[in-house]
Amino acid sequence: MKFIFTTLLLISFLSIGHAETLGSDVCKEKSQNFINKDQSQLFVQEKCVNNKKSISVFTQTTNNKKIQHDFKLKGKEIVRLDFSIIDIDKDGYGDVGLSTGVCGAGPNCKHYIYRYDALTKKLNLFFSSGYSELLSIDGYLIESGRSSAAAWEYHVYKIYKSPNQIKEQDLVMKIVVDADVESYDAVCKFFSVKSIEDEGIFINPPNQKWLKLCEVYGKNYYLVPSQVKEPKMVTKSQTLELKPYGASLKSLIPTGWKLLKKAEGDLNQDGYNDLAFVIQNTDSKNIRNNEEGLGRKTIDLNPRILAIYFRDGKSKQLIKYGQYDEFIILQDSPVMDEPFKSLEIDQRGILKISFHFWSSAGSWSTSDDHYKFRFSDKAFQLIGYDSFYLHRGSGEVQEHSINFLTRKMKISKGTIEQDILESVQWKKFKLKKLKTLQELKKPFEWHFMGIEI
Repeated sequence: MKFIFTTLLLISFLSIGHAETLGSDVCKEKSQNFINKDQSQLFVQEKCVNNKKSISVFTQTTNNKKIQHDFKLKGKEIVRLDFSIIDIDKDGYGDVGLSTGVCGAGPNCKHYIYRYDALTKKLNLFFSSGYSELLSIDGYLIESGRSSAAAWEYHVYKIYKSPNQIKEQDLVMKIVVDADVESYDAVCKFFSVKSIEDEGIFINPPNQKWLKLCEVYGKNYYLVPSQVKEPKMVTKSQTLELKPYGASLKSLIPTGWKLLKKAEGDLNQDGYNDLAFVIQNTDSKNIRNNEEGLGRKTIDLNPRILAIYFRDGKSKQLIKYGQYDEFIILQDSPVMDEPFKSLEIDQRGILKISFHFWSSAGSWSTSDDHYKFRFSDKAFQLIGYDSFYLHRGSGEVQEHSINFLTRKMKISKGTIEQDILESVQWKKFKLKKLKTLQELKKPFEWHFMGIEI
């Protein structure tokens, strides 16, 4: 996936005190200073000489000693740089905020916050993310940004007194404001979370000050109460056992179920086309009305089944190999796209299953995940896994490609502006035996090499 920006200026890197040639419409001289509570001063100076931009950040102590702050920014594609001095942690000392102009979804751009440590008199990287605006309430750091065309999201982090960098594990709360509703300007929900991807649990706002965040689309919003719970599936697919054999696909689909996808190909390499298919129940009891007003009007929680049948060469019947009741993910949220993307059997007999994740609210990320299974030793063994992850706020991209046969993993990192990701790392690993489809049971529950497969 690649976003195209109206203006793009390529810079190899920028370091404080380093000069770069820039367009005259970008380079503007300015100077800012902040008087710290110990009466020292923090200065940011930007100058333009011969169409070159030079930025200097330094602290001047009470005895007129000048302490220069030097640091480099990673990244090769910077549209616009803008510095500001803020006191992000309210400790009486100036901190440096930087906007790179590298932007993802809408107004969300890559930012860095460098926090001043009064003891060491150094600027340390404090926070880095993709957002539209940074706020502070009750000692919490809040990044604010658009998560979709009609949704706004806030990520809330606890600010600690230590100079350590804030990371994802410091996230304590998420606030989602969705404008894709009819009766209100928006619907506002507060969640207690442990990570950005964590769905979390509904909570009430800490106090009245936090409700101001719900007004991003207008004051006529609906606040979802904390006692609201996500609906659960009523009927489990385990109660249904598919037929052991049949002459055709139609004869294998039970009454009250519908076909989602099918694939034909020679899975066991005996010269005959086998069959893999996914079906879903159509029980109206498992279709719930969406009372929150976010996204679709109904939620289909009916179970799905992945089934695999081998074609018998003599009888030409389809003989059941197995069924997998939990591997195909449900579209169980009204704001998420259909996650089940494709089912395929290629010319080599490899069974491929793909998922795509994108939500109009509640997540700043989108991802694609691809599984490859080969029938060997009487089981469908996982031989390959590929994933693509994009943070829609910062524009950061990460790809994983794993070959379980060669025991190698490729990790690529970069941004959405890059046709070829700039950072590539190869890792070797040990694995006693290949995982099977039966052993996996569900996607993303196998913790392997720092990721969930």
